[in-house]
Amino acid sequence: MRFTHSGPAPDHRNDMQTLKTLLPYLWAFKGRVVLALTCMILAKVAAVSVPLYLKDIVDQLSVPASLLAVPVMALLGYGLARLISSVLGELRDA
Repeated sequence: MRFTHSGPAPDHRNDMQTLKTLLPYLWAFKGRVVLALTCMILAKVAAVSVPLYLKDIVDQLSVPASLLAVPVMALLGYGLARLISSVLGELRDA
């Protein structure tokens, strides 16, 4: 049988109070924190850019007089954006 705590509910702290409490401990690893935040932001930017590249590829394929090099280069850009997104996500989690 499982027992639950029947005492008063703990005070709920907001996120800023928690961050202020943890900041002195995190600042000992300032370089890693900054690197992780940078990787996280770059991964999000790359993840957002992937659908935009795919949209451009589809738009360029619908033009009847388009050159073959334009969609191929756009497809390579799409692949590069996916690769960067994955690599930065892995670096963030490392």
